[in-house]
Amino acid sequence: MKINDHRVSIIIPVYNGAAYISDAILSVKQQSYTNWECIIINDGSTDNTAEIIHTLTVNDSRFICKEQQNKGLSATRNAGLELAEGTFIQFLDADDVLLPFKLEKQLTHLETEGGKALVSYTDYATGSTADIYKPDPYYITGKFKSRNYLNELIERWEFDMSIPPHAFIFSAAIFKEEGVQFDTSLPNHEDFDCWIQVLKQNVGVIYLDEKLCIYRITEGSMSKKMRLMGEGFLQVIDKHLSLAGYTKKTRQILYAKRLKVLQHYRRFDRMNRYEKLLSIRVLSLYYIKRIFSV
Repeated sequence: MKINDHRVSIIIPVYNGAAYISDAILSVKQQSYTNWECIIINDGSTDNTAEIIHTLTVNDSRFICKEQQNKGLSATRNAGLELAEGTFIQFLDADDVLLPFKLEKQLTHLETEGGKALVSYTDYATGSTADIYKPDPYYITGKFKSRNYLNELIERWEFDMSIPPHAFIFSAAIFKEEGVQFDTSLPNHEDFDCWIQVLKQNVGVIYLDEKLCIYRITEGSMSKKMRLMGEGFLQVIDKHLSLAGYTKKTRQILYAKRLKVLQHYRRFDRMNRYEKLLSIRVLSLYYIKRIFSV
């Protein structure tokens, strides 16, 4: 495929993102690859996000800016997917950035693969809250170790593997033809759920071993709200355990992941008797610590 023939739809959902949205928009404008449209959906912000968006995009017709009442991150990403007309989809959260050659290098890499892959992903860097271009020490690898992408994603996600949404470029066909969407019922971990949906399609995946985007480590972010994060994680796992179409091995991995999440987030109230039996050591250490801390 000729990469310049393909438009990339960049989808930016934003809610009260005045502190960071300019970094995201400027990183799009600085892309060396220019055949893109950028869909920015302001999800009912109550700060001056809308003014900043207007100032930075008013003279560039490639930006499609929409306003909506607050619906949440998943619904906003889905709204962006509905508007997208590109061959490829690039997600970008409002507090993150793409590095200048991100689109060009990934699309060129896809071209060298003969168009066989439907998903391309890259490595990423982490940046500090105040200045995303100032490195932050937090980092979890995003590289798969095998070609059994679905099972490995489920098994390793969050504990020793993490891929931020903007590290990917997806063929739009995954969303347009296969009906993949972000689950609006989830309080978090909607990206984990979506990537499971994508990889369940047995799509071709390639990795470009370059740090081509930056993920901002935000102080007080949802990722630090342990109990809520654990609840969302469990909802995703229980959802997929209830669905058909998984092999026996994948279901075993989902059950094992469920137990690990229950233990890690100390959701002993969500354990069944068998899970409590398997967690005797974890439970004992937890309650001994609580007794002696009184």
